[in-house]
Amino acid sequence: AEAFCNRVATAVLLPANEFAAAWDHLHQDSRIAVLPRRFWVSSLVVLRRAHELNRLSTPEFLELVKEEQGKLLRTKKPGGGDFYRTLVVRMGSRFTYSVVGEVNKSKLLVRDAARLLSISPRSLGKFAEMAK
Repeated sequence: AEAFCNRVATAVLLPANEFAAAWDHLHQDSRIAVLPRRFWVSSLVVLRRAHELNRLSTPEFLELVKEEQGKLLRTKKPGGGDFYRTLVVRMGSRFTYSVVGEVNKSKLLVRDAARLLSISPRSLGKFAEMAK
């Protein structure tokens, strides 16, 4: 079942005709840098799709996968996302900054503002300091 889901996801995210045209259009040195950003997938997924569409031989594919895995291990960053940036995306920038603005004008209690944003009052205080 997982293999089937992976094939469907690949077909949706990297349509064969569009991917092949993009692959063929780009210079060999820029493919691994450009295509993951274009299709919103990892470089390893791009390599897998290129191999499936016979754009890479098996030895080329294996060598490039090994290189990419090495790059990913060397550039791996600790930690997760940024809580405060995620807050703005999750709640919407207009709403989030409007709520903070009302708190700063003393028109809304910190407790109520935190509840509106689904965060703690302490986190709201930190966010308000960062937003200044």
